[in-house]
Amino acid sequence: MAMQYWINNYFIDRSRNQINHQAQSITLPAKALSVLTILAENAPNVVSHDEIMDKVWPNAVVSPNTLQRNIAQLRKAFGDDSKQQAFIKTHAKQGYSLCANVRWQNIDSSQLLNDEQAAIQTEQIDTQPKVSSRNLYALATLTAVLLSLVCFWLWPVNQQPLSFKNVKPLTATDEREFTASYSPDGRFLVFSRVTQGCKSHLWAKDLTTKQEHQLTVTPGIFGSHSWSQDGNQLVMAERNECGSPDLVDNMCWSIKSLDFANALTQPQATTMRLNCHVSRTAVARWLWQGHIGFLQQSELGHHVLKVYNPREDNSTPLYTPSDTLLYSYDYSFAKNQFAIVERTASNQHILKRLNQSGAMLSSVPITLHAHHSSYEYININYHPSGEYVLTILDDGLYKLQFDGQLQKINTLDQKFLLDARFNPTGDKIVATQANSDIDVSIVAKTELSQDTVQPRIFARSNVSEQNAKKQPNGPLIAYVSVRSGKRQVWLYNNGKSTQLSHFEFGLASDHLVWSPSGKAIAVVYQDKIALIDLTGNMSQLDLAMPVQSLFQWTANDTLLIAASDDSSHSLYSIQNASHTQHLTQHPIHNIEWAQVTKHGHIVVTNAQKKLSIYSHEGKQLKLNPALDKQLVHWRIAVFNNNVYGINHQRELWRYDVASHSFQMLTQLPETALYISNITDEELLLTHVIDAKKELIEFYNPTH
Repeated sequence: MAMQYWINNYFIDRSRNQINHQAQSITLPAKALSVLTILAENAPNVVSHDEIMDKVWPNAVVSPNTLQRNIAQLRKAFGDDSKQQAFIKTHAKQGYSLCANVRWQNIDSSQLLNDEQAAIQTEQIDTQPKVSSRNLYALATLTAVLLSLVCFWLWPVNQQPLSFKNVKPLTATDEREFTASYSPDGRFLVFSRVTQGCKSHLWAKDLTTKQEHQLTVTPGIFGSHSWSQDGNQLVMAERNECGSPDLVDNMCWSIKSLDFANALTQPQATTMRLNCHVSRTAVARWLWQGHIGFLQQSELGHHVLKVYNPREDNSTPLYTPSDTLLYSYDYSFAKNQFAIVERTASNQHILKRLNQSGAMLSSVPITLHAHHSSYEYININYHPSGEYVLTILDDGLYKLQFDGQLQKINTLDQKFLLDARFNPTGDKIVATQANSDIDVSIVAKTELSQDTVQPRIFARSNVSEQNAKKQPNGPLIAYVSVRSGKRQVWLYNNGKSTQLSHFEFGLASDHLVWSPSGKAIAVVYQDKIALIDLTGNMSQLDLAMPVQSLFQWTANDTLLIAASDDSSHSLYSIQNASHTQHLTQHPIHNIEWAQVTKHGHIVVTNAQKKLSIYSHEGKQLKLNPALDKQLVHWRIAVFNNNVYGINHQRELWRYDVASHSFQMLTQLPETALYISNITDEELLLTHVIDAKKELIEFYNPTH
C-alpha cells in the first residue's frame, strides 16, 4: 500500500498515521488508514466488506462492527458523517466507496519532513513582509484546484471517468416502457410503451413540459429506433408476428420510418422502407444522406451489416464477418464511422471501427473484468463525441474505449439496466430498468389428475426467485434469488429461507443442480463450475473452456453442461464430477436446455423452443408430431423416461420417450412459465407474477 497520498486537499501520511489538512494533523489508528488506502486505491469503485476485512484483518477474528467504527473515524477526520457521505459512501449490503480525487505522493516522508522544517526555518529568519503560511496554503490549494479543472477539461473525453450523483424516474405508469432515446436537440425522449402482448406504440415525452404524445397509429413489434441527423425522422426494424420465429408461419422483418414532426401533432402511420423479409433483420440506424444501416441474418446464420440507399432503393452488404459472430453495432455522425462488436469461436469479443465504405480502421479485443462472463453480449451505443461507446453488462453500465478497456460508470447502485443511451451533450444517460416478480411453487403429483391446479407458492418475495430444485434424499429446496441484491443460492426448509452462497459479484444465471448425494450444489460462477456444500463452502472445477450453462447432475456422477463451440452452444458431459474430471463432447449443437432420461436418451431444446431427442450415440429420433409448438419456454423437465413441458396455453403435458405417447395433463395458472424439477411426489414450477420496465435518467445537478 502507498504511504503518502492526497485526497482532495487532505494529505494522508501513513508513515505517521496522520491526516493533514490546513496546517492541522489528526492521528488515526493504522487500521483505519489501511481501510482508507484500500478505498483510495479502488476509487471510485465499491469495495466489498469482505475484501476490506480480508486485507486489513487477515486471519483475525474481529467483531462485526470493527469496520464500521473505522469508517466512522475516517468520516470524522474528513468532517464527513453517515448522512452527508461526501467522502466515503456506504453501499447497502455491498461495501464502501471513496468519492473524492486521489493523488499519489512520490517523495518519502523523511524528505517531506525536511522540506517542512526548512520552510519553518526560513519563515523564522525572514524579517521582510511576506504572505502568511496559511494564505500560501490557501493559494496553493486554489492553484491545485484550478489546475485539476484545467486538466479535466483538457483530458480527452474518452479518458474522463463517469459518475452520476442523481437518478430520477422518467415514466411511472402501470405499462412497460423501454428502449428510449433523446432527440438530437435533447428536448424529447422517444420510447416504446407496451399496449398488449408483445406489441407497443412509440411515444414521445417533452422533457420541458412533461407532456406525452402517442406517435404511432398502429402498435407494432418494434426494435430499437434511431434518429435522423436533423431530428425529423425515426427508423426502426419491425417484426410482423409475436412468438418464436421458428414456430410462427409467415414470420418476416421490415424496416420502417416515422415522421416525428407530424407525429407530435397526431399519431402517424409508419412508412415502409424495406419490405418484409424472411431473414431476421434488426438494429436499424440512420446513416449519412438518408441511408439506413441494419443487421440481417445470412443463409449461414451469421449477421451481415447492410446499408439501404433510398435513392436507388436497394441494400448492399457493407461488412460481412468471415469466422466471427457480428451481433452489435452503432454509427457516429460525429466521426462518420461505425463501431461493431463480434465474438470469436473462442468467446473473445472484438471491438472494431469501420469507415463509411466498410474498411477497417481499428480492431482490438475487449478486456473483460475478471467477474464478467465471456458469454455476455456487449451491445453498444456511441457517446455523442464518437470517442467511445456505452455498454451494459450484468453488473451495470460501462464506458468501452477503443483500446478495448472497460471503465465502470457509477450509477448509484441501480440494477437490472437495459438499453442505455446518452443525451446529445453526453452528460445524461437514459436507461430501461427491468423489475421482475418471479416466484417458485410446488404441485403435488396427485393433483395432476384434476382439470386445473393451483400451485403453492413458497419463498414469496417481490423480486426474482427461479429454478427451484429439490434435494435428493432430503427436505431442502434450492433456488436462485436476487432478494439480497445479487443472484445467490438460497435454501428453503419448513417455511424458512436462508442464503447459502455469498458470491461477490453474484451469479450470471439461475442455473443450479444438486449432486446425486444431496450434499452439494453446482452453479456457474465466472464461467466456471462452482460447488457449494451445505455450510456455504465453495470449490471450483477448473475446465479447459468457459462454461455457459449447467443442466443436470445424474445419478452416475455426470454433469451435463453447455459451452460455446464456433459461436454455437454445444453439449458436454463431465464424468466423475466429484473427483477427477473427464470431458466428453456430444455431437449436439445450438442448444438452450438439456436433460438425460433414465434410459440415456438426451432431450434438448433450442432458443426457438423446439424440442429434439437423441440417442446416447447422438442419433436424432423421430418424434410424435403432437410435440410441435408445445413449449412456452425452452426449459423442460425429465423424470425417468418422461418429458414434461408447458405450452403457450399454460397446459402441462407429458411425453413418453419409449412409446412416443403425448398426453395433456392439466391446466396451470397463466403465470406458469416452466417446470424446474420433478420428483416422485411433486413438481416445482417457476411463475412470472409481474414484469415491469420503466425509464430512469442518470444526471448530475447543475448547481
